[in-house]
Amino acid sequence: MAKRKKEPLPGLKGVAIFVVIGLFLLGLFFVFPLKKAVVPVPELPEKQVIDPNAAQQGDLVSINYVLKLEDGEVVDANGETAKKAGLKTYIAGPFSFLLGKSGKVKGFDEAIIGMLPGAEKTVTIAPSEPVTRVVINRTQPFFRNEPISRISFFPIKKFKELFSKPPIINDVVWNPDFPYKLQVLNFSNKTVVAQAMVKEGDSIQLPAMPWRSKVLSVYDKIITIMHNPETGMFINTLFGNASVSVERSRYFVHYNASVGQLVNYGAPSTASNGLVIKHAFKVTEMTNETITIVRDDNLAEKKLTLELSLVELRKS
Repeated sequence: MAKRKKEPLPGLKGVAIFVVIGLFLLGLFFVFPLKKAVVPVPELPEKQVIDPNAAQQGDLVSINYVLKLEDGEVVDANGETAKKAGLKTYIAGPFSFLLGKSGKVKGFDEAIIGMLPGAEKTVTIAPSEPVTRVVINRTQPFFRNEPISRISFFPIKKFKELFSKPPIINDVVWNPDFPYKLQVLNFSNKTVVAQAMVKEGDSIQLPAMPWRSKVLSVYDKIITIMHNPETGMFINTLFGNASVSVERSRYFVHYNASVGQLVNYGAPSTASNGLVIKHAFKVTEMTNETITIVRDDNLAEKKLTLELSLVELRKS
């Protein structure tokens, strides 16, 4: 009987090939070792060394300074420079303050850090706040029927000035600057509360309105009036005289302005709990439909040049 030929175990051939390849690669590793990656070490910036005798945060400093706009207009200064520039409020002598507490624009105090007494410097201060820009439609619509408050509040001192007498509950007072008589409802040591004494059908002249208005309804706290303007009339506005046109239930005020004109404009602010605070704005652009105004009294929105000299320094 013939002997059966032994066959190799299945899979051994593949294992042998894998071992051979592995030994080959291992040999290459020793013959050609891998190069280590070179990671560049960043250079550390040189630490700024400030003279210990120089001005630092918290030091008491006295300076002479001039703050200018890009066009050279002096907007803040001290001493004779402020006087010559026509500034209304300024410090006659050097301006003294704790460094970091000047109350000036951001970048003002920082410019003084590192200075020694007698040193002078001129720096540019970049705007630290975005520009406040408002676009207003030249034609503003208003409803002829308008609810207005019937209740008025007066500081007690102002009440005495307006009506030449102290408040008495239920007393009726009048001043020609008001469109109607007022009845005192209540008062404290600080405030007087009064209500308008009007009735339906009365004709009243509201302040700053060139026309008379009719009282349509009267409630405890609200009066509804109907404005009676005529087309072609003019009304005084923040931009000056504006023309008026009338269409049934509405009337329209058509503003007219000029580029460079300064106006006092206010809008409710979240920072002031919704109170309307007016600021100085400048008209920068005008089209047939709109007027663009930019806030003019906030130095933090402007590029400034600061010229200063450190007069005296007291270390903290």
